[in-house]
Amino acid sequence: MNNFLYKICLGFVGLIFLLLVVGSLFPLSGNRFRNGAKRVATHNEIKVMAWMLDEYIKSNNRLPVGGNAAIISALSATYTNDFYPLTPGPTSRMQTNSIGELVDYWQVPLQIQVVGTTNFIFRSAGPNKQFNDKDDIVFNSVSNDFVKP
Repeated sequence: MNNFLYKICLGFVGLIFLLLVVGSLFPLSGNRFRNGAKRVATHNEIKVMAWMLDEYIKSNNRLPVGGNAAIISALSATYTNDFYPLTPGPTSRMQTNSIGELVDYWQVPLQIQVVGTTNFIFRSAGPNKQFNDKDDIVFNSVSNDFVKP
């Protein structure tokens, strides 16, 4: 059995080495891969935030009032467990900047637009860090899905 585990570990190390070599040969594709991973991670973070806001609405019959930092502050007070701490710093799963705004994986604050008392839109500027263009990541609570700008 130990020999079997050894072969699996050796194969895994070989695969990692191969990926590192290929990644170093194609630095542009590596950057594209990193941005793709950041897009997926940003999608996941936004989905978690949407779930948290939906739960907040169920408890309060309305959304928190204010911009990004105020909404994150209201959610931080509501969700105090360790599952998704909303505090700044390296131990937080959800990253915030120094003024308490939720940021995407490019360190740009998310735009959180409250639409009525129970609907909202999240916007990430995406890899180019510029809002209102084709690489933005936009989530609309009405459709409960990601949409294009």
